[in-house]
Amino acid sequence: MSSSSAAAGGAVSVPIDESIYGQELERLVQSKGVLRAKGYTLEQLSPGELEKKQRCGRCYKLYTQNPWRTDPYYYDDNYSDEDAYVAQNPDGPTAGPQSQPKPRRPSGICLYHDGEQENKVWTCCGQKIPCKGEDFHSSKAAYTNAELAERWKFFTTLTTDRNQVGPRRAIVIDCEMGVSVMGDMELISLAAIDYFTGEVLINSLVSPLVSMRHYNTQYSGISGKDMHEARKAKACFRGRNQARKALYPFIGPDTIIIGHALENDLNALRLIHPRVVDTQIVASNLASARRDAHKMLQAQEGSGGDGMAGAYTTGYQNNRGLKSLAWECLRRNIQTGGHDALEDVRATRDLLQWHLVHVVPLKASNPEAYFPIF
Repeated sequence: MSSSSAAAGGAVSVPIDESIYGQELERLVQSKGVLRAKGYTLEQLSPGELEKKQRCGRCYKLYTQNPWRTDPYYYDDNYSDEDAYVAQNPDGPTAGPQSQPKPRRPSGICLYHDGEQENKVWTCCGQKIPCKGEDFHSSKAAYTNAELAERWKFFTTLTTDRNQVGPRRAIVIDCEMGVSVMGDMELISLAAIDYFTGEVLINSLVSPLVSMRHYNTQYSGISGKDMHEARKAKACFRGRNQARKALYPFIGPDTIIIGHALENDLNALRLIHPRVVDTQIVASNLASARRDAHKMLQAQEGSGGDGMAGAYTTGYQNNRGLKSLAWECLRRNIQTGGHDALEDVRATRDLLQWHLVHVVPLKASNPEAYFPIF
């Protein structure tokens, strides 16, 4: 993962002609109604919405979370020590006095440790999984109301900035997130490029200002060592606020921000910006068009059509990931060793341009056509 230097992002992408594709891009900007349905934050969170962000001060689960469905340490009261031993030793002897079964996990919805963590092991029990359990969450919340409001305070795009040389017409962004000790998603990387020129505007790690449980390394491609070295070299942003402020010179109220499942990135930045093109929404709209075209072909086949309905059986899914779409449309294999924000942001840009080049003209010439893109 590179530093905050734009030059570290590598070669500049092939420019896109703004005079040709600018208006087509404008037509893809999604409405506020569509964005709200997708989960975008378009105004400050209400007291009720903030309450849903509150966590138990003992186990750090969301109070609204269903622990039996989401807790990785789910415990079944009917699962005995003998069951545990046999499950781990299917070819060994049955459990008995000589056996060493796996320690039983505590029961209850609030699973926690009451010791300290040293070298990834807890002093209270010497293991990683929670050793204490209660039937109810603690009445003591993880955050005060003031802390919760501050953590989830959103900021709108600035209209002017004294250091601003002029916002870009459209930029593409991508963020990577890790998990804090409290269980909240935290911004750990930000990449941004100009949609039309391909210029790398930002490519930087973001060091969270809270203690981290992990950096989601398998998917983010960022390790604790990477973050430590970036902090030591002063080559990263310190917290989401600094990262968001670094983005301000490139965006204004009329700038189009492009991304894939962009609501997650804007939430991580705590940024409210309603001028958005989300390539996941664009792909889902095309998937709906594919389903409709398939139904039409099936109807035609049933009444003497050309028998081609059975050929159109893929690409109907909504909310597809960037990796899958990049391979289908661009024949580009991304995220092979974890995510890289700059790689993802370039793939998102090229994916949207593929749509503008191939799908938009086809729709204009034949609105009822089957669309092979997305």
